[in-house]
Amino acid sequence: MVARTAHAPGPSPCPECGGARVAADAYSGMQIVASGSHQSTELRALVCVACGHTTFYAKEPERMAWREA
Repeated sequence: MVARTAHAPGPSPCPECGGARVAADAYSGMQIVASGSHQSTELRALVCVACGHTTFYAKEPERMAWREA
């Protein structure tokens, strides 16, 4: 589970139904790999507890930037 501090706000409401969402890590080794690159990052998710709508976010998006050799 993605840790939240006591003062951090919770995730925004679901864009589909307005329901509450929870933050979760994406397990099973889910990664996203930049096209034409070997750069990758793990994913985290926001999941609506009412309708199940799920949005994935890169944990380290800066790693996806193209790097010239």
